[in-house]
Amino acid sequence: TYPAKLTGYSLRIQPRVNLIKNAEALSYGGLAFIDQSALTNLYAEVHKSFGFIYYPQPVLAETPDGLLRPALCFISEEFSEGEPTPEYILEMIKCAREMNAPENYISHIKAFGR
Repeated sequence: TYPAKLTGYSLRIQPRVNLIKNAEALSYGGLAFIDQSALTNLYAEVHKSFGFIYYPQPVLAETPDGLLRPALCFISEEFSEGEPTPEYILEMIKCAREMNAPENYISHIKAFGR
């Protein structure tokens, strides 16, 4: 997985992570190179465990060296409102730090746990 940022989407955690289109927003995460079989299994397990379906959306993610990389970002349109668990927030913070997200973004993630 490689660090990247995505312009035009804001982070939501309610109770699972999702992105919402927002022209003024910036989100941080990672680019992963995985095959179709692993991808299918990953999102089938998310659907089975949480009832959410994530759909692929083509995006341009920016790498730390400024390159724009075409990618698929998986976004759910069916999210219900809910509070994330403290453990899930800690997991998201850990991931954000591993992807070198700035502290203000990590503070944004922490705010979902209040």
